[in-house]
Amino acid sequence: MTPKRRLAATLAALLATPATPLYAANDAMLQLIEALHAKGTIDADTYESIKLAARADDEQNTTSTNEVNAVAKTLPKVESRGKLEVGTPAGDFVWRIGGRTHLDSAWYGNDQGTFQRTNFANGTEFRRARMDITATLYRAWQLKLQYDFVNSGTAGIRDAYIRYNRTVGAFPSYAMVGNFKEPFSLEEYTSSNNITFMERSLINVFAPSRKIGFGFGTSGHNLWAVQGGFFGEGVAIENNQPGCSPAFSVDALGAITPSRNPGLVCTNGKHNEGYAGVGRLVVSPFHSESSDRVLHFGLASEVRRPDDGEVVRLRQRPESNLADRLVDSGGLAGVDRTVKVGLEAAGNYGPFSLQSEYIYTDVERAAGLGDSSYDGWYVMGTWVITGESRIYKFPDGVFENPKPARIVGQGGIGAWELTTRFSSLDLNDRDNGIAFNGGEQDNMTVGLNWYPTPNFKFVANYTRVLEVEDADFGSFDGVEPEIFALRAQAHW
Repeated sequence: MTPKRRLAATLAALLATPATPLYAANDAMLQLIEALHAKGTIDADTYESIKLAARADDEQNTTSTNEVNAVAKTLPKVESRGKLEVGTPAGDFVWRIGGRTHLDSAWYGNDQGTFQRTNFANGTEFRRARMDITATLYRAWQLKLQYDFVNSGTAGIRDAYIRYNRTVGAFPSYAMVGNFKEPFSLEEYTSSNNITFMERSLINVFAPSRKIGFGFGTSGHNLWAVQGGFFGEGVAIENNQPGCSPAFSVDALGAITPSRNPGLVCTNGKHNEGYAGVGRLVVSPFHSESSDRVLHFGLASEVRRPDDGEVVRLRQRPESNLADRLVDSGGLAGVDRTVKVGLEAAGNYGPFSLQSEYIYTDVERAAGLGDSSYDGWYVMGTWVITGESRIYKFPDGVFENPKPARIVGQGGIGAWELTTRFSSLDLNDRDNGIAFNGGEQDNMTVGLNWYPTPNFKFVANYTRVLEVEDADFGSFDGVEPEIFALRAQAHW
């Protein structure tokens, strides 16, 4: 075989080899063929044959690539970085499994106060242990089911809803039905994964939290958002049982305790469920994409007609779930309706953040019983000393944990955050026609948060009860206990 024929055969073999189609039609190969033809190394017939083979291989390669791409579009997209999520590449169908564990420990420095009643016991508990599944179906529909294993039965149900998203004109909107949080209070509306301290502030006693109902929302111009809804009771209704509202007795030490008195207000358990209307307006004049510049204002209101047989009672722990309740309004029978108004203000400036809320609650009772009004407020500040910012989510109008720029385990130290908060709660109303006061309480908390990765959070809080006064119910007047608490948290 002549050298020319040997070379032509070699080129033909290369073109026929499965490993070479990607290269046969590239510019370098065609330039080589042109050069060989120009020098007479290969004749015209061989030259044309090789060019035709190159074009055929190119077409075959293009067809194969298209087929591979077509198959790839049908394969599910799996995301496992910090979450477990499976969905179609276009995102029309997505399923996600999530969860959280919050493990708490608390130690108490007891202060006996006027009546020597406090005896807080050190302890450890799983504050939350939840699993949930969320889904996006046909892009516009969403569902979520979440259960907390710390509770049992229906009491463990948290979020359980169906949601439909649609843009109406230029305004992204949604409607939802099920069990979910009423849009009231920035602190309460924020997920427990993202609250700055281990527990929400004292005024959280006024926040309605999750109820069964219908909700809706819309937003516009990256400036304002409106959320609202109509709600019944929670998933674990405890009021539809025969019983009587509590009366109150005073023991030898002056402590007021509830007692069942059939001569007061009694029900047979057959009464209508309570209901409420709630609305929240969020205005954010600016919020940068990185959340290093944020300004947030909020206004919310809830009007509730309680269950026919419900006794309204407002009482609060000292921002520690393992502690006793130090202030308590006692049972308020004959309530016609409650009206709550909340104000919110918050902002970020780089790694610094401020947040404050005020909530006023009016309890309107039947004629002759006397109305009551209560209020409270808090102000908190944070400094992420590693430089990150708390993340602002609009149009929800809530904040999330800072995401560490340098992950522990990948050469970083995570994100570190210093926190402080003052909160005040007033459950006294001396002109309300009730023979006792619920008490006033002030708390001061300082804390340190560590975020080694976006999925883990470790919290240390020190809380000092600065004052409890006029607390007739439970006789905790004058107590000033100290609380040191730790949390190990994982969420995904």
